Amino acid sequence: MANINTRNMQIDNNEDFNRIIGLTMAQFVMDHDNSMHGIVHWQEVEKNAIMLAVQPNVDMTVVRLFSYFHDCKRVEEYEDYEHGERAAEFVKECRYSGKLDFINGNQYNLLWEACNLHNKGIISEDPTIGACFDADRIELLRCGIIPRPELMSTPIGKRMAEKFQFIYR
Repeated sequence: MANINTRNMQIDNNEDFNRIIGLTMAQFVMDHDNSMHGIVHWQEVEKNAIMLAVQPNVDMTVVRLFSYFHDCKRVEEYEDYEHGERAAEFVKECRYSGKLDFINGNQYNLLWEACNLHNKGIISEDPTIGACFDADRIELLRCGIIPRPELMSTPIGKRMAEKFQFIYR
């Protein structure tokens, strides 16, 4: 997915992005191929993130990075309530070790917050954080969970959840 071309792309150097994918994959201790929260899920979240980033004021770089960081520190498929905090801590480690030197301070703050809070069942009024949350929540269908419109943060996310409610109920 790292070589996607889009008019809204902000990551200038795909080498940086590919390096981040490698770093996050190296952190993932569960089965890379068979986990519900592994690389296939991350790639699907990235596709959703790119779609959601067409909304005003959504930072494409942050939502794409979120796709790979948000579950990279999971250690359990089902009840791993601290994985968001661990992912945020890894974002912090990457920032301070220079591995995220291609993003600015605001982007770092948004990425950290989105990772830290993505599994708390809250919404965000920030367009970028909301797009991160929605990109992941759209993928709840893979677990047999129908996304709820009231837990989506963006207009597109809400609309998709409404359609899912209609289709799958």
